[in-house]
Amino acid sequence: MTTWRGTPFRALLAEKEEDRFTEFLAHLLQDEAVLQSFLSRLCSLPLKDLGTVEVRTQVLLADGRPDLVIHGPRAFLVFEAKVGSWFHEGQLDDYTEAIAKWTSANPSGIARLYTLIPALRAEDAATSQTPVRANGHARAIQWEEVASLFSEIAAGTADPRLRLFLLEFSGLVVDRFGEVQRPFTAEEAALVHDRLAGGTMVRCLEIVQHTRQVLAQDSHNKLTHQAAMGWQGFGLKRGDRAWWFGYWPAAWAGGSGSALVLHLRAFLQQTRPPIPEDLPQPIWISTNVGHVVPLPVSAGVELGTLAETHASTIAAYALRVPSSGIEE
Repeated sequence: MTTWRGTPFRALLAEKEEDRFTEFLAHLLQDEAVLQSFLSRLCSLPLKDLGTVEVRTQVLLADGRPDLVIHGPRAFLVFEAKVGSWFHEGQLDDYTEAIAKWTSANPSGIARLYTLIPALRAEDAATSQTPVRANGHARAIQWEEVASLFSEIAAGTADPRLRLFLLEFSGLVVDRFGEVQRPFTAEEAALVHDRLAGGTMVRCLEIVQHTRQVLAQDSHNKLTHQAAMGWQGFGLKRGDRAWWFGYWPAAWAGGSGSALVLHLRAFLQQTRPPIPEDLPQPIWISTNVGHVVPLPVSAGVELGTLAETHASTIAAYALRVPSSGIEE
């Protein structure tokens, strides 16, 4: 059993999204084993080389306030985090100057500048002309890497409370940015090689087409094909409101219960207005996805009948819950 006494729920008090993430992280790093793994695995710095350190957030430096600082007599590690926004020109200059001053006063110590960023922005960090690249000092750590590490630590910790919060943090990162890239599991690989699974997905796309045809019979519905890597379907515009429906694996993997969904594009926050009880209820997937209404597939039902049922659900939301569509 560890002596960890972190209180991650205090992160909810932070106003900015980046601050909530780093506050949560800082509380988890109060555990020595977690801190040691974080430093050695993600920062390439063994804790024994750093000596006694303290983890703090929003430390006031001479010309800035970084999101997270790990410091001690022999260490000065500065972390600037990004979640929804990105770096502006010169943002990290003050931190590099602070590190240079500390290094000058502590020549035998270790000083580093790190950024905590989503994996989707890793290429931006590598190619942009922001200080992330220009100053040559900042080393990027991806939030997804932290989540993967914490899931691994959680599996081996004996402290049930610490395990819970490590997994909660990992889940929060997945909800916000998507699942970290990883190899296929044996079960997933088997599904990919299963012709039946492939045929099922083809039939799902056929249902989407049938649903579009049913909705197109109403002249008030304006339908456009909308697809990209990872999803395929149709945008529906009625009046000044718009929705999307179709095949969306990310929502399916997130717990929608169906590969086919209606996306309530105006309901991106977890809290939403009440929905009439006689309508299929939306399911919250994640911050990136928002709320979707499952359009289920039933065994033994003709595709045309399924399409009519789905079209009826979509039309009901457009007519009875117009606020669920985004204004266009």
